[in-house]
Amino acid sequence: MNKRRSAFVTGIFAVVAVVCSFAEMRKLWQDPVLGISREITFAQSAGKDDLVIKGFEPGDDGLYLSPQKVGQVVYRLRIEPPQPIAVEPSFNNISGGQKFRNRFAYSLDGGKTYITVAENRSFLSGQALVIPAAESETVLLKFDAANTTLLKAFVIQGFRYRDGVVAEPVPKLSQVLFGLGIGLLIFQLGLMLKWDEKRSGLAGVMGTACGSLFPAAAPALGIVLLALEIVKWREFGSRKSFAIELPAIILVLALGAKVREASLEEYAHSPLTGDAVGYRQIALDMKLFSWKEGFYAPRWREPGFPFAAKLFFTFFGDSDLHHRMFSVLAGLAAMLLMWWIGREWAHPFIGLTGALLMATEKYLVFRSMYGYRLEVRTVWLLLFLYTIFSERKWPLRWRAAFIGLTGAMLILTELSTLPVVVLFIGWFLWTKRKEWRTAGIAPVLLLILLLPFLIRQTEANGHPLHPLTLHAKWYRNIETGEYQGYEGPPVSMLGYLFGEHSLDVLATGAFEGYSKYVTGLPFFKEQVMRFFFVLGLILALAIPAHRRFAVWLLLINLPPVIFLYGQNILTEERILVHAYPFAAWCALLPLLVLAEYFHDSPLKDNSV
Repeated sequence: MNKRRSAFVTGIFAVVAVVCSFAEMRKLWQDPVLGISREITFAQSAGKDDLVIKGFEPGDDGLYLSPQKVGQVVYRLRIEPPQPIAVEPSFNNISGGQKFRNRFAYSLDGGKTYITVAENRSFLSGQALVIPAAESETVLLKFDAANTTLLKAFVIQGFRYRDGVVAEPVPKLSQVLFGLGIGLLIFQLGLMLKWDEKRSGLAGVMGTACGSLFPAAAPALGIVLLALEIVKWREFGSRKSFAIELPAIILVLALGAKVREASLEEYAHSPLTGDAVGYRQIALDMKLFSWKEGFYAPRWREPGFPFAAKLFFTFFGDSDLHHRMFSVLAGLAAMLLMWWIGREWAHPFIGLTGALLMATEKYLVFRSMYGYRLEVRTVWLLLFLYTIFSERKWPLRWRAAFIGLTGAMLILTELSTLPVVVLFIGWFLWTKRKEWRTAGIAPVLLLILLLPFLIRQTEANGHPLHPLTLHAKWYRNIETGEYQGYEGPPVSMLGYLFGEHSLDVLATGAFEGYSKYVTGLPFFKEQVMRFFFVLGLILALAIPAHRRFAVWLLLINLPPVIFLYGQNILTEERILVHAYPFAAWCALLPLLVLAEYFHDSPLKDNSV
């Protein structure tokens, strides 16, 4: 079947999936009802009639639990009239890096029965759990913990709650994707069974409808159908396998959406925190078609991410939940690009499995809930590198223009990527030096798109790279402790790195950073995955066909960033999230090399 007909069939199945999931999709245009936030602090509530504390030791900031002790807190919350509430507990299960048991439950019948909503986890700020309304005006909240560590643990501070919330505002995009993937699998299976296209298409439409209308059974059905098509395995990796790869990657995206939807439900009724508050406010203040208040308006953040969020808000809504949903969608786009690039430059196995790792990686799921720019930055980075190193035959002028566009958007999303963009564009110009007039479109367009931003930042804030200088102040203050936050005298990033540190300190810090970086520590917590990563990195450097993955991994975070990571000045590994695709490719490479070692391996064919 040709590509046009494939696109037509996919489009029909997508329409059917959206129609069947209309009840879920319309939630895209609904804002969650947050209600009024109220805070209960247990340290301040001790001795009150509505609070029972057993086993815990009160402190100034909350309740502590001694080693090998068991504690319980029961709080009687009165809701008038009875209505759903969203509870945000400050409840921990870790001490000195060691985890212990805890449980959060509620009762709507006066304590006769309790419903457990979470076990053995820590709740961070912004995670909310919706408790449904009951006939009674009283809800009992119970917090249990057993400190099995050898250290005294700070367990619980209290909780915040909001009443009058509307439960389940999160649209289930996974329903649409599962339905589409199942429909395409059934269609492809019909063709394999020698059905005609009309019969296969009708079966695919019915499969799409079933997958969308019955989401609980969709994952199992997708796995079974994919298993049935293993008969096509020997063509996996060839161009003929694309018909199977397409529904497979759609199912991977569906899985990624599903695990993130579960987290979104916890955050749906809680406000944004941290940097996301500023990003959303910039997006709300930004005018799409205005010079003074538009894309290049001087602000203290780069405009790329807020602008993309603004476009999303314009079509669907501008609540805190929509801001988080936009980050989730950007993450799904990154998975799709990971599959495409991996299949083209390594093998479909690398592309699909790499996307699967991204879909299920707990840290990526966790970070996508914060509404930061991590996912958008990853998308632009993948597009930028793919265009530079593309082996497809397309006009050089269009390729150069797209390099300039994606490079500019990457920088305008995060200024710290400027050296990386300059480095790779320089490499591109060197390889195309015989066609320098056409290749030169890339740096020219890059400069055209960046110049208004640099000028306006200079006029308004006194420095063309003002957001980067703010980060330099932040890092300096973390390192020295002389000032807090963004306080203190101004300093440029170059001034901070090379003016306040000697070369030997920079070299030592960069070495320590790369020592942690190349062992996979920022990317994988499991020892097995880190072993495969290190092995894959060595293989990638040794095998010319796969060397680009290792080179990219080592270069997309240049020594200044690695120095900050090595010196523990970058206190969060979220700054390295954009490198995860390249780390995943390296971790999967040993499996590909091992399979190709065997002559009869289905992975032997690499003719993509």
